Amino acid sequence: MAPRGFRMDGQRMRALATRLRFVGRQSLVLVGGIGLSLAACSGSAPLPSPGDEPAQPPGPPIGAPDQPDLGDVVQANVVPPPISGGTLLMLRDGHTAVAADPDRDKVFVADVRTKQLLATIPLTPGSEPGRAVEDAEGQVHVVLRNAGTLLTLQAGTWAVAGSRQVCPAPRGVAFDGRALWVACAGGELVQLASASGGTTRVFKLDRDLRDVAVMGGRLVVSRFRSAEMLTVDPSDGKVLGRTAAPGSTASTQPGFFKTPDSQLRETPRAADPGVAWRLRETGDGGLVMIHQEASNGPLSLTPGGYGGGVCGGAIAAAITTVDKDGAVHTSGQVMFGTLPVDVAVSPGGHQVAMVFAGNGGKMARETSVMRTDVDLLVGDCVPPGAPDLPLDPADTAPDGQGGSGGQGGGGGQGGGGDVTLPAPDPVEAVANKHPVAVAFDQEGRLVVQSREPAVLTILGPNGGDISLSKESRADSGVEVFHMATNAGLACASCHPEGGDDGRVWAFETLGMRRTQTLRVGQISQTAPFHWDGDMKDLSTLMHEVFNGRMQGPSLDTPHVNALARFMDKLAPVAASHPADLAAVERGRLLFNDAKVGCATCHGGDRLSNNQTFDVGTGRAVQVPSLRGIAEHAPFMHTGCAKTLRERFDPSCGGGDKHGITSHLSATQLDDLVSFMETL
Repeated sequence: MAPRGFRMDGQRMRALATRLRFVGRQSLVLVGGIGLSLAACSGSAPLPSPGDEPAQPPGPPIGAPDQPDLGDVVQANVVPPPISGGTLLMLRDGHTAVAADPDRDKVFVADVRTKQLLATIPLTPGSEPGRAVEDAEGQVHVVLRNAGTLLTLQAGTWAVAGSRQVCPAPRGVAFDGRALWVACAGGELVQLASASGGTTRVFKLDRDLRDVAVMGGRLVVSRFRSAEMLTVDPSDGKVLGRTAAPGSTASTQPGFFKTPDSQLRETPRAADPGVAWRLRETGDGGLVMIHQEASNGPLSLTPGGYGGGVCGGAIAAAITTVDKDGAVHTSGQVMFGTLPVDVAVSPGGHQVAMVFAGNGGKMARETSVMRTDVDLLVGDCVPPGAPDLPLDPADTAPDGQGGSGGQGGGGGQGGGGDVTLPAPDPVEAVANKHPVAVAFDQEGRLVVQSREPAVLTILGPNGGDISLSKESRADSGVEVFHMATNAGLACASCHPEGGDDGRVWAFETLGMRRTQTLRVGQISQTAPFHWDGDMKDLSTLMHEVFNGRMQGPSLDTPHVNALARFMDKLAPVAASHPADLAAVERGRLLFNDAKVGCATCHGGDRLSNNQTFDVGTGRAVQVPSLRGIAEHAPFMHTGCAKTLRERFDPSCGGGDKHGITSHLSATQLDDLVSFMETL
């Protein structure tokens, strides 16, 4: 994707902003009186100085009865996994779509040109199919996130050609022209032959790997929570460089936030990039990554306290591009783009599409799918617009040319054909659906995958729906967890995929607090909640935080119970295989040694006694579960330990008030960490 538009000034952005096209409901809501005005965001008004009162933004005041109708509680027979997004691959022919469905544990193959379902591939329950890629022979390889395998489908027949173990928690997949590469949450980067056979090589990188892409003979691997991109030499696995998303112009300028005493507080940088939901290749040799940006302003515990941010929300969406020459640019913040789980670039590179999973379904307030010119994603804040955006002639491939949209695939041969029928109404086309993935076909049309119902929606001439399955996975708990509130947040904004965003937030009255993971199993049984244990049960938490601070709808008991049912199924990410089993065993003995005392508080199935103690870190806090602890850096309630080893620094971890470890040698502490990484 050409990055030229991302460097345009605010004047051109304002001149072009009315051309934005949003698919879905179009309303602008800024809450709490702590977000800046739209005029300030777009550059037509100066940012306030400290002591000035921000302009009151449009939208309903806090507590206004502008809430969605949640309806009756619905529970799926099989609790769906949290949304991961990015499950749609458009093959090189430009009209064959492969849709992975983690809710139903199936893979679907459809022809968007004829609007026919070609194949349904059932998988073992709990496999959770995710990313997919096409190799040079036309075979499709699908990551099974929860099965630890890579599934291969035979070209044309779509029969299962094989399944190979890759790592405990595979996430992204790419094809470099000769071999396949799989990125794993545990830090493994695995190379496999494309045709058949087992693993060729395994490189150990940082934890929390997400997507892998091919760029200029090298690999680029994204990290999920940090939005960092690692450039890797495929010959030896050496990390050649680390690139952090530079951030939008809105994030890099000073931020101003209203305090409870009506004063304005300034922070040097308004927001930081994080949670890179999707990294993928573009047709011109570059990369595009869609991610969140989180406000650095202090959060309030008052109603609406999680609103704010430079562009109206404590968390916003943005796109970072990497040119084929390595130049990196970040777009403006996309206002109220809740859960930006997927991005695609049109065949000609002039248009970009995004999916905001938090805005889908009957509870939606904002657009769930956005399609716009690349040149419009500029300025500080990208506002919603009304006019329709037609297909760009430059993005409509001629007969015989393929489309783009699948990770690792673009171009190719295919049949074009004449386009004569009008496009469906875009608003109605995605109404009451839950989009999770998007791709462009060879004609430049947008293809949207929804999770409930399971359907592909083609937006463009000769468009319409392709039903993938009649099997419902409607679930009120899943929907509440992912729905956008008036503050532009969802539960999954800070707890992506049920985990945590790796962020340490500043609270006006509490100080620094690290986001806690929900992936501990049966979390409803670990009350009271929060670091301070101030939320006695889930109903209290949802009333105080979801309904109050996040400005979400009030939840009745059945909806709270449905949410608890969903969250109780969230299990830790499968741990990587330890490199030194002997060290793990020595660490296990230390962990359970009464003289060390780790198991005194972190015992039982949940590895927590649910008690509140002052462990020498300044105040009494809840004992967190250690299940899956290795995947949730930084550590401690203030995030003072970047690594598990740093947790044993007395200045951060509390010294011998937090387990008795001062007598342990450096080697013993390393053994203890090795064991904890397996929990």
